[in-house]
Amino acid sequence: MQAKKSIMITTIEVPDTKGLKEFGWLTGGILVGLFGILFPLAFNHEFPRWPWLIASMLWLWTLFWPHTLKPLYQAWMWIGQILGWLNTRIILGIIYYLIITPIGITKRLVGNNPLHPKPVMPHSYRHPTKPRPPKHLEYPF
Repeated sequence: MQAKKSIMITTIEVPDTKGLKEFGWLTGGILVGLFGILFPLAFNHEFPRWPWLIASMLWLWTLFWPHTLKPLYQAWMWIGQILGWLNTRIILGIIYYLIITPIGITKRLVGNNPLHPKPVMPHSYRHPTKPRPPKHLEYPF
C-alpha cells in the first residue's frame, strides 16, 4: 500500500505580544514600501492610497490590540508555509530539468560516465598506495 503524500504543514507557534507587535509593524511597513512606494516608482504609476490605508489600520490594530493579531499571524504563516512548499518544488524542478539533466546527457554523449569507472590495474579497481615508513606513526597529528 502506498502512503499518501500531502503538504507537510508544521504547527505554527504564536509569538508573545512583542512578537505580534513586530509582525504588525513590519507587515504594514512592507505593504507600504512595496505597493505604496517601490512598485509605483518602478512602473511610473501614481502613488496609490490603498496600501497606506491598510497599513495604517494594521498599525492602529498593532498599537492598541496586538494580542488580537494571533489569527492574522497564523493565517499569514499558514499561507507562507504553503507557498514555501510549492516554491521549493518549482525551483528544485527547474534546477533539475534545466541544469542537472543537460549536464548528465552531455556527459553520457561524450562518453564520460562516473558510475562506470575504468579499472586502474588489470581486473581490479583498487588504487595502490605508497607504503609509509614506521616513523610516520610517531606523530599522527
